[in-house]
Amino acid sequence: MEKQDWLRFRPSAIWEETVREFVRAHETGTTATGDPVTVREQRAKLIEEIAYKLTDLVTIISGRIELLCETVPSMHLKDLHEIRTTAMKGVAFSELLLRAVQACRREMGLLEAERG
Repeated sequence: MEKQDWLRFRPSAIWEETVREFVRAHETGTTATGDPVTVREQRAKLIEEIAYKLTDLVTIISGRIELLCETVPSMHLKDLHEIRTTAMKGVAFSELLLRAVQACRREMGLLEAERG
């Protein structure tokens, strides 16, 4: 993968601001400001974006491994398959994060509001 391909995986401005806010709150010992539902939704959005970025990166890694499997000597195939298996655990972790986001939104009553 070329270096410029990795540059596409920059977080959005909202994501960056949310991260800055959480870091600032942690450093000062204060909590995020605003309506508790809004703050919780911001956190859910941050977790969701991290999960999607993680899935994107694992997909790229898996794709590169598949390409390498076609060109490397057979003595390295086992290692590549182990790397791919480990990377796929990242997808499972990402799915757990997304389920946690949905549970958080459901607790706040936001999932029903989005459907309506």
